[in-house]
Amino acid sequence: MVGPSQSPFKTLNSLPERWKNCYTPISSIDPDIYSMVMVPIGEDELLAVINNSPHHKAPGPSSIPYEWFRLLSSEGIFYLCKLMNSCLAKSDILEDWRLASIVPIPKPHEFECLLKNTRPITLLETVQKLLVKIITDRLSRIMTKYQVLTGNNFAGLPGSSVNTPINILDGIMKSHRVSQIPQEFLFTSRKNRILTPFGKTESYNLLIGIDQGEIISPLLWTIYFDPLLTELSSSAISPYIWSSGIPANILNINNNEDVAVPITQLTYMDDSTLIASSLAGLEQLLSIACDFYFLNNITANFSKYELVSLSAGNNLISFQLNSEFPDHLSSMGFSLRALRLSSSFRFLGVWFNLQGSPNFVLSQLKDIYSSFLASVRFKKLSPVQLAYLHSSVVLPKAQFRFQVLYLSESQVMRIVNGYYGLQHKAFSVVHTFPSITLTSRFFSKDVNPYDFLCERLLCHFLSWISLLSTGSKQANLVLIML
Repeated sequence: MVGPSQSPFKTLNSLPERWKNCYTPISSIDPDIYSMVMVPIGEDELLAVINNSPHHKAPGPSSIPYEWFRLLSSEGIFYLCKLMNSCLAKSDILEDWRLASIVPIPKPHEFECLLKNTRPITLLETVQKLLVKIITDRLSRIMTKYQVLTGNNFAGLPGSSVNTPINILDGIMKSHRVSQIPQEFLFTSRKNRILTPFGKTESYNLLIGIDQGEIISPLLWTIYFDPLLTELSSSAISPYIWSSGIPANILNINNNEDVAVPITQLTYMDDSTLIASSLAGLEQLLSIACDFYFLNNITANFSKYELVSLSAGNNLISFQLNSEFPDHLSSMGFSLRALRLSSSFRFLGVWFNLQGSPNFVLSQLKDIYSSFLASVRFKKLSPVQLAYLHSSVVLPKAQFRFQVLYLSESQVMRIVNGYYGLQHKAFSVVHTFPSITLTSRFFSKDVNPYDFLCERLLCHFLSWISLLSTGSKQANLVLIML
């Protein structure tokens, strides 16, 4: 949770030495590299962003969707481009573009008239999102080309993916078992209102002018947390050293040298996991993070922290965090009970288990299909409608849970057996008719679930392997995984 800045340090020079070094502009980076971010927008650039915009997205307060902009004539594109360039030139946007609507979607438990029991999504003006997308793309390309960010956040920049930190954490756990930004005019004086069953609420001002659904949010989060992630990596006293553990004379890769990478954190946007090889090392990382939160007025919820350790058992572990500026922030302590080895924990929506047991994920996959069957069992759906819901709704959800797990075809078919029972009934065929045949194009456009899940695993693997040829900082991580 972030609020307006309340830091007692008002200038760069007044910051403690550690953070002064973190926030001092990098001398090797020329500030002129950002000059292209605010140049006038060309019609071809605008058309490219419009054509690449997503389909079937809920629009903002004006109710104008992306699809309408694809129907604009050349004259319409000209005037839209002129309007956007006027915004850039004046460092201001239209008043109507500052208004957004919030839709609170209920969580799967009792509402109890509490907003915390909802998942709010923010609906922004589509034309403003197009403008922000252009600026975001420009800024991302510059930061990637000149390697401005060094904190190794896996979000916000071209080529970044949530699959990378998931694969790294999976690899670490398997190794144990085996062995200047143009924001002034975009994000100020913003207003939101909430859409309720009883109508729209009155508009209210935002304390922090960046909406949750803003296109540039991933990049801004990456920039925002980069000083912390860079400092965690450079100052860690006991990082976890992830290595292949293969003797140099066995595999002729990387000049016959064993590959080893120190890891202190895995971060995707603002979702961070700290990693250390000792309790003292973890306390140090937490202390650095706590100081960063204080400087940036972030409130950390220690009750949501989870401790995963192979050596702590199920014991209660105490942490003592010491600040580098005790005059402003006193030391604090808290305790966490380490998860049992048999317990599963979630990282970026995927569930892991220290013992490598697939049982929890298997139960989730079964629950996905059970919930789907309970929803459609008594609905009058044709085989084609069932196949569409299965391939477009159920399988993508199952695939996300399945990212670090391989199941045999027989295991998959046992999980989806109930679904094929519905398909047998919809096609009016006997229950002994081979279920796998129902995925044939002669019956419906359904997808073979085993083939679908294997195809996604292979796609993620090939995407992961492709990092080898990019020369990026993740290349050594790929070598270790291999």
